[in-house]
Amino acid sequence: MKHFFKASALALLLLGASCSKDEKDNSGEEIAKEKEPLAVDLVANNVIIAGATKEEGVPPAPNGPISLDVSNTSKTALLNEGFEISLDSDANVVGAYVQFKSNDGAVADAYYDINVDDNSFSNKGIKKSLTKRGQKAELTSKVDTDVTLDVDFEDVIEPGTFCYVICVYDAQGNISAPQEVCLTVESWGGNNDLVGFWELTKDEYTQDGETSLQNIGEENCFDQTTKLCDDVMIDIDLGCTTVNLHNILFKEDGTYEYNYKETNKSAIILSEVSCNQSHRVYEFTYNSKGKWAYISEENRLVMIDYSYNSIDAGTTKAEEYDLGEGEELYDVDIELNGNDFSFVDSYDQRVEKYYFIK
Repeated sequence: MKHFFKASALALLLLGASCSKDEKDNSGEEIAKEKEPLAVDLVANNVIIAGATKEEGVPPAPNGPISLDVSNTSKTALLNEGFEISLDSDANVVGAYVQFKSNDGAVADAYYDINVDDNSFSNKGIKKSLTKRGQKAELTSKVDTDVTLDVDFEDVIEPGTFCYVICVYDAQGNISAPQEVCLTVESWGGNNDLVGFWELTKDEYTQDGETSLQNIGEENCFDQTTKLCDDVMIDIDLGCTTVNLHNILFKEDGTYEYNYKETNKSAIILSEVSCNQSHRVYEFTYNSKGKWAYISEENRLVMIDYSYNSIDAGTTKAEEYDLGEGEELYDVDIELNGNDFSFVDSYDQRVEKYYFIK
């Protein structure tokens, strides 16, 4: 995946560990599957890891004083999209060894030797996030880590749990001690209370220490300046934005439809003497379809685009993505209370909270 989920150890250190199980508030066949351990061979033989070589046996033994911290690594995986592995180390990491195991401690008979430069999320991971002024921000991982690796799934991987053991190495051949991580492969969907049509009512955004509130359909002006015109200082709004619509349709089958439209107005100074001005007005629209997953333990919502079309000041773009190569639209913690739904999204130096009603 192109961003968000785009997330050996030695026999003597492969300790049996119990992966945390996903206990959702709602029930159903797919939810029950998420609690079931996946066979280690099923997982080990059906991952797609760019820059990796599959080797028989166990990885080389740790031999060097280099560290490995996987505390920021996600414990969640998505169907097809797989997961990402976030790594921190005091060394200049050039590779990683990954060996899969099941919840009962069974270890795969092979491991993956991953070249970091050929896989690292930092080389290809882009998150699309809608911003004001009809632009999309390009974001890297929300968590600041040294390296983020991407592991995708073949179609045969179903909801369930599994673990993997990972160690990293540098160019001098130093190998860290292994660390174990356990994951839950989430079903698409996962919260019936989210199913339905949601419309934005307002958004609250904070930037440079200032917080503003914008209601749907209400013009918001920014980037003001002052100019001396006919011996009088006047204020000029360099840009204004009106969010015309912002809605999401969450479907029971785990798919969604997303629609966004805004009108932008930027000032054009016609005369530097009198400061007569006109405005350039243009629209930005973004419509997409994809799949969503709700992780109940974290009140977390993930939305992955598989197709989109946009029009930005008359320029049209459209794209479709294969399974496993979806684009992350949102990965956010949410607040859900009856017919009210909200979440916070952060990018650059801006924090924005969106409020929706059903």
